[in-house]
Amino acid sequence: MLRKTALPIALTIVFLLAGAGVVQAVENARPPTAPFAAPVGTAFTYQGYLADGGAPADGFYDFQFMLYDDPGAGAPVGSTVTKDNVDVAEGYFTVELDFGIVFDGTAL
Repeated sequence: MLRKTALPIALTIVFLLAGAGVVQAVENARPPTAPFAAPVGTAFTYQGYLADGGAPADGFYDFQFMLYDDPGAGAPVGSTVTKDNVDVAEGYFTVELDFGIVFDGTAL
């Protein structure tokens, strides 16, 4: 009789240990979490297209970028960002802009 009761107990212990191993394996498979993410800056990349006299611009151009709170008759937000000698090729250009801390959820 001892043998009949010992087998289910032994199988239960094996299943419990196997289950613990599966839980441990799943926990080990999770990617480690970073303690803190690096803060995001205020700069971003802007890509644009420039036509000069109705044709795609080519060459070096000086730009002034302004941010407004409305596309039509809006008020400027932040300061003007100036970029000199921007290389424009076939009308396309890329610049990095930074208006400072102005993006607070308000539509701009």
